[in-house]
Amino acid sequence: MDSEKLAQIVAKIRKLQALAGSANVHEAALAAERMHELLLRYNLSLDLIGEATSADAYEGRGVILENADEWRRLLINVVATHCYCRAFGAGGNGRRIYVVGTAADLHVAGALFRFLAAELERLAALERLTYEQGLAVAQRLALPSWRESFFHGAVAAIHDRLEERRAYLERTEPQCEALAIRKDARLNRAVERLVGSPKDAAPAAAEPDLWAYFAGHRAGEGLPLGPMVPQETSTTDQPARRDGENMRLPE
Repeated sequence: MDSEKLAQIVAKIRKLQALAGSANVHEAALAAERMHELLLRYNLSLDLIGEATSADAYEGRGVILENADEWRRLLINVVATHCYCRAFGAGGNGRRIYVVGTAADLHVAGALFRFLAAELERLAALERLTYEQGLAVAQRLALPSWRESFFHGAVAAIHDRLEERRAYLERTEPQCEALAIRKDARLNRAVERLVGSPKDAAPAAAEPDLWAYFAGHRAGEGLPLGPMVPQETSTTDQPARRDGENMRLPE
């Protein structure tokens, strides 16, 4: 890469970094995600472009979730993994989470999580209004199950989309794959140093409301998560239902 192109990329990353601090959660999340993608695509780090020298040092941060809903724990794990971080349950009746990563990656993960959690809450409220209109009073007793199923479907869709984007980037940009391997190795060493050997993840949740699960999956597929990945030929018309495999938090 010539020096002029590198200077343009660095300028763009710095602009995105400033936007990632916006009070607008949507703008902040998209800017942080785009910055994360550019750093990966061009094999750069905030340290190398002249930002704080501690930006690429690994650390652990405690996070207290708004509540202990299982879907929030799944979501923070999915987002952390996408951003080359690792999340672990840390007690507190399910609300306390410990996340390991670089300062830069933790910032991106935090911005993306806040945006996605707020959007899913908004979409669930809209979808439930439609759902409630067709229910008898007795059937409304099942609404908590509907809500959890909706969120599980949405998080599964987000998981698949982020995995596709990361895999596509690593497959089409050779330097990305090399950087990803190095980051994963460094992260594993940091986890061993800061956390040790975590326990296995919790068992799968109970059988969901499939209507709500697929409604949530459609909502997750429609979220603005950056550029679309070219789609392969699909062999199924419906998403495979996940019970949280590869998404659950180790403790």
